[in-house]
Amino acid sequence: MHPLYLTLGIITSVFAVVAMALFGFGLYKIVRTVGVGRTVEPERKGPFGQRLTMTLIEIVGHTRMLKRPWIVRDGVLPPAGPHGRRGTG
Repeated sequence: MHPLYLTLGIITSVFAVVAMALFGFGLYKIVRTVGVGRTVEPERKGPFGQRLTMTLIEIVGHTRMLKRPWIVRDGVLPPAGPHGRRGTG
């Protein structure tokens, strides 16, 4: 085996191990932070099937986007700003 391939393999392996360790540490911090929060009220859990259905419809169908005029939705014009003017200028 060529020494260059061996060197690059070792460097790549070290980077991969460090990246996985950083990812794991970040995930641990997120789980720890979320775990500090309070429990979810039963009212917010609601009917699981209905919430899942609505979420999937919004993700797949983009129903909010389809309510906009096609000229804005398809990127021909930017949406109107707070003062009714289009664009940033």
